[in-house]
Amino acid sequence: MYLCDNGAQIDMAMEDFEYTKWLDPDDVPCYVDLKNESN
Repeated sequence: MYLCDNGAQIDMAMEDFEYTKWLDPDDVPCYVDLKNESN
């Protein structure tokens, strides 16, 4: 889990949910292009 410790990070997180995943030190997958995944 990543702590948003300033207003700019919180603003970005509210606009882009994947942003906080990208910052997460636990290597949470983010910005995954689902349309290119094969079934």
